[in-house]
Parts: sequence; C-alpha cells; structure tokens
Amino acid sequence: MMSATLKRTRPAGTGRRFGKALSTRTTLYGNWSRLRLPPFGREVEAALSAGQHPNVRLYACADGWELAKQHRATFGPGSTLLLPLGDDPEAYRWPLVCELVANVTGLSGDNLQRLARALVRDGCRLAYLLDANRRERNLRVIAKG
Repeated sequence: MMSATLKRTRPAGTGRRFGKALSTRTTLYGNWSRLRLPPFGREVEAALSAGQHPNVRLYACADGWELAKQHRATFGPGSTLLLPLGDDPEAYRWPLVCELVANVTGLSGDNLQRLARALVRDGCRLAYLLDANRRERNLRVIAKG
C-alpha cells in the first residue's frame, strides 16, 4: 500500500482544531462557504450536527452512483458521499468527517491526489483511498498537526 502524508498545522493562538483547514479554504477559494457539498453531503452534515459519528464511505468510481445508493440503502442516510466522475474534488466542500474509506477505482492519478488534498483541507484526519483493480494505487492519507 502506498502511503502519503499531507501535513496540516494549527495556526498559533486560534484554539481551533481545524483552523488550518478553514484558513486554507478561504485562501484557495475566496469564500469557502460558496463551495457546494458533494452528492449526499447534506445527509452526512445532518448526521454530524446531530452528534452522530457516521461510518462514511466515499465513492469516486465509474459505478459510484449505484454503489453509493446501495450503501445508503443498507446503512442509512448520512453514510455515503459521492464524487461524480469528471468533477474536480477540490471544487467541493467536504463534510468534516475525521475518518473515511473511499472507493477510487479508475480515478485518474491527478484527481486521486486532488481528492486527498481536498479531504485534508476540509478536516479529514485519516482516509483510505482504495482502488479495487490496482492495489499499488491505494493511498493512505494522514493529516498531521
């Protein structure tokens, strides 16, 4: 399994756990709040705001819509996120999920790296991005800070 570490530091004196992610959002995108949530993102944010800690799966693969719908039907609303094929992962505002497992089968290498950066930018501490067909492309993303 290939491992990548993306470093994230906490700005001095902010007292915010994910302060760097918030300041990076504003720097890169101007008004971060104008970024849209990915499909099923509102359900995940609703679960998080209700105090739940959902076990979220992200689908960024060719049959992602079908797999995401099946996962949601099995585990309920708030358990699924989706990156539609061809979309830029950094153009989304990802819900603040601390740990995540993603199916990235067939996702281009560039978009795989962009997805990793976007997840860390938005506060994800640990993500496993897994390719079912090419195991050498599996990526473990760890945000340090």
